[in-house]
Amino acid sequence: MFARSVCTFGPLMRDALLWVPSWLVIVTVNVWLTLRCRPLGKGRWLAALCILSAPLFFPAEGSTCGYLQVFSTLITSLAIVSAARLADYDHAVRRKDLERFRLYAWLSLPVVGLHAPRARDTSRLTQAVRHWGKALFKRVAWELCALLATLWFDAHGSLPWAAKSSLTMLYFVLNLTAFHDLVLGFCVAVGLSPDELFDTPLLSRSPRDFWSRRWNKFISRFALKYVALKWGTRDRVGFTLLLVFGCSGLFHEYFAWGVGGLSRAPGAMMSFFFVQALAVWVGNRLPWQAPVWITQPLTFVWMGLTAPLFFMEVAPALLAFGYPEAWLPFDRAMLWGWVDGLPHPN
Repeated sequence: MFARSVCTFGPLMRDALLWVPSWLVIVTVNVWLTLRCRPLGKGRWLAALCILSAPLFFPAEGSTCGYLQVFSTLITSLAIVSAARLADYDHAVRRKDLERFRLYAWLSLPVVGLHAPRARDTSRLTQAVRHWGKALFKRVAWELCALLATLWFDAHGSLPWAAKSSLTMLYFVLNLTAFHDLVLGFCVAVGLSPDELFDTPLLSRSPRDFWSRRWNKFISRFALKYVALKWGTRDRVGFTLLLVFGCSGLFHEYFAWGVGGLSRAPGAMMSFFFVQALAVWVGNRLPWQAPVWITQPLTFVWMGLTAPLFFMEVAPALLAFGYPEAWLPFDRAMLWGWVDGLPHPN
């Protein structure tokens, strides 16, 4: 199920070379910001717009071997992180203990903090190995899930829709957090202060717990500081939720566009986040709290039911990274027929 058709070296190198202009835009701006190391004032928003334009120089479609979506995912992720960091750039460069290497890493990686690493009883290598061990555990967990799904698929010729949706969610969460742990290990090994962004999201007790505490703290912190606290109000919780999740939806629409170009389902991502905002609002108004053994499975089921809206827009990247098309919780032909005239990826 996971065997990818062999791509010749020439097309692969062509895809890699197409990545260079966009990568250079982001790296050039980040290097300049690192060397400058002085407050930019309002000029940092111009630098952010320059960084966010990077995916324009990289075609997210047209690969002859399917690797463009892999490169475009990396480019778009780097652009989002670097642009978001610029909101705190002026405050960061005022630190007297800030090193240039740490500043550049902070601008480029969401898992890097500005503070110097705290002294610990264990060595940096031991800490790094622990992070790598977590990454390996998650990868093995996914492979076991994939093995069971493959055995079922081979025996019955298809998977139930609920299984497809759950598998897609498990693939995304386990592999993304495994990659996160892998990067954390390398950061610790080279002396950077780690900033863990995920807290066992599969064990969330409610949609609010998932979004506010366990899933991608880089985005949730940014949304809290620059959206909720700046534009929202405590006495208008519903409005604040719509504002936060609406901005998050726009951010993810940009990500989906950078990853897949037109080969996606426009608007599905916004729908997903508005549905999540509704779930958080309803959860906040419930007069009672169920025990954990009920809320955790219910939250997993809820995320599994709504996850297809999210994955519709990033399906090109899922397929490029090797996820089996037959396991998608939606029909691929229907997806790329969402809007007449959309190109059909190879």
